[in-house]
Amino acid sequence: MFSAPVATNATNFYTATNTGSKIEDAAKLQNINQKAIAKRIEAANMIYFKTPEGKYGIIYIVGEQTDSDEQVYLSIIIKRQPWLRLVSCF
Repeated sequence: MFSAPVATNATNFYTATNTGSKIEDAAKLQNINQKAIAKRIEAANMIYFKTPEGKYGIIYIVGEQTDSDEQVYLSIIIKRQPWLRLVSCF
């Protein structure tokens, strides 16, 4: 499931979501209920998602390019919560 695109900037993407817990906190503020995104996705937008395992993540749209055949390609960065959490016991 996905959220609607959220306008942001690269600084916010890199600093406000730099840990798994920050990703989860930010994602929980969004309505993650979409199976598809119907509108055009633009650069400097984030899309929050939740995996079937219950982990949260973010897709950041860096930009788009068009090739000589007029095919559009997106440059993206994906951040997600870690799958495993290591706990030290002493």
